[in-house]
Amino acid sequence: MGKVIINLCLAGLFATGTAQAANIYGRVYDTLKGQIYRNVRIELGTQPPRQTTTDELGQYWFRGVEPGAYLIRILRSDDEEVVGRLVVSPKLPTTVGNLDLSKIEAPHQHDEY
Repeated sequence: MGKVIINLCLAGLFATGTAQAANIYGRVYDTLKGQIYRNVRIELGTQPPRQTTTDELGQYWFRGVEPGAYLIRILRSDDEEVVGRLVVSPKLPTTVGNLDLSKIEAPHQHDEY
């Protein structure tokens, strides 16, 4: 199984005051291959972990997520696992975690994390 660790590009939408719980929205795709990853399992590192699956457009949602830092795992059918870090802000109702797999390289053996 291949494992790639990345930091997701994050953006907040519709900044408002303090929010109790937030939503996470993202897409999984590869711009170089022109591929959208449908039916890919996404796992959010909550306790207990929450899972969802990308739809026909490669989109996923987690709703009602408490603010904080989380690991997010993208589990593709080819046994490749991509792990990212995601921060949900208490001031933003939606956090965007898009993942373009064409921009990810496998870490070298000498890389430290």
